[in-house]
Amino acid sequence: MTEQQKLPDIRELHAQLMAGLSATRTLGDWCRLRGMTDPTILARRIAAPPRAASAAQRRRLGVDADEPLGYRRVALMCGAHVLVEADNWYVPGRLTANMRFQLETSDIPFGLLVAPLATVRQTLRADLSPDGDPLMRVHALVMAGETPLAEVEESYRRELLAPPDSVPEVR
Repeated sequence: MTEQQKLPDIRELHAQLMAGLSATRTLGDWCRLRGMTDPTILARRIAAPPRAASAAQRRRLGVDADEPLGYRRVALMCGAHVLVEADNWYVPGRLTANMRFQLETSDIPFGLLVAPLATVRQTLRADLSPDGDPLMRVHALVMAGETPLAEVEESYRRELLAPPDSVPEVR
């Protein structure tokens, strides 16, 4: 498949992400439609020092400079395949104790953990790069009503477009 033939798939995924309530659900649906054996999306933690939130991020999250933020860097995976790398800054005080515990100890994606709060995504920026890797970068707020819970920066990798049997496995 040529790069030009892949472009409609990139645009389709982009449209689904912009319209979706949860990137995790959108990715699960995407994997299922592409024939992945196991369309379950997991968030494998990436060992990395926490990135401090900028003053602009703190303003968007509605927190002052002294309020602690949680940080999680993850690879969103479908089976053994890395599809997205994401940075997530979240406001722990706006989550339940169980949600905070799960974020620190599990591979459950943020979107699934906070789904009971009836969250929606507010896209701040989305850049397509059909010839590059990542194919797409998305910067969004995760909101519960009018309250921001988290800010995410996501890099969608080229493996999203590969046939299921040709996606390289993580080693």
